[in-house]
Amino acid sequence: ATGRDAAALAAGEELAALGRAFFPKLTPDRRKAPVNHNFSASIGDSTNITDNVVFGYLAGISYDRDFKNYDNGIRRQFRNNAGTLQPDLNVIEAKSSEEVSWGSLVNMGLKFYERHEITFNFLYNRNSEDTAITQLGSLDNVAGRVFENYALAFIEREIQSFQLAGKHELPWKYEAQTDWSVSFATTTQNEPDRRFFALDRNPVTGDASIDLSSYTAPTRFFRELNENNLNVKLDQTIPFEQWSGLDSELKFGLNRSLSKRDYTERRFTYGSNNDFAHLDDPDLFIIDPAFDPQPPPNRFGGFRYNVYAFEEPFNNYEGELTVDAGYGMFDL
Repeated sequence: ATGRDAAALAAGEELAALGRAFFPKLTPDRRKAPVNHNFSASIGDSTNITDNVVFGYLAGISYDRDFKNYDNGIRRQFRNNAGTLQPDLNVIEAKSSEEVSWGSLVNMGLKFYERHEITFNFLYNRNSEDTAITQLGSLDNVAGRVFENYALAFIEREIQSFQLAGKHELPWKYEAQTDWSVSFATTTQNEPDRRFFALDRNPVTGDASIDLSSYTAPTRFFRELNENNLNVKLDQTIPFEQWSGLDSELKFGLNRSLSKRDYTERRFTYGSNNDFAHLDDPDLFIIDPAFDPQPPPNRFGGFRYNVYAFEEPFNNYEGELTVDAGYGMFDL
């Protein structure tokens, strides 16, 4: 029995450590936002390396930080009840967001002998949005009680793109033109710790509870998406004269695109063995002592917890896409 109790305690401490590992903040705070601000800078030039070779470049960087907010927004939802719209959700909503964007680009080009050009382009963009939402009002499933809903979300998107391209005029009988490019791009989207927390209160006493039969338990999401794309392209143009002496063209080209995407998600939900009793202050919901194992004897037998976190089934996938294309045409 002692061995089983020790093993149960070790497992309980491991479960408690998982709960304590999360950042405890579940509801928004109110504070003043700074002034929106941004800046940008760029530089560029071209120069003759030799009599027949010209080099040019352009580089730039930009930064933007914006804050948005509204209070006393009205959000309502209805459901179809036997052909009649029935009120389901009626809340006053406050929403604030902070958006930050970084961007940079580098373009370089080399032109030689007036017939050949090679260019290199680099683009980087990073955008993040931090959002906080508070909703207070009524939910039909918990009639007679004040419904509170909170959401905290941070999402970050990033793209990097590299392209090497060329244009060449070939001195055949009629000047043919070859265009080619090779590009590689990576995109990511990261959502660390998106949080949802809902509860309802007695409007007279202020006592709070979580009704799992009416809305979702407190939940946290961790999501990440990564995608790589490779693109190779070739276009050939060959001018010629028609039998009537008019200028015409033969064109053909090839293209290959390879993409690979990887998406991972982890979702954690909070449970409780005492009906989420300590809800007077939502920010005290997952304080460290809440995860302390309660040893026997108790009505459950074994160890129990005021609050615990467990992982829900996840939705992960990997995907690949290959596209080959070609064309041919006459311009007569």
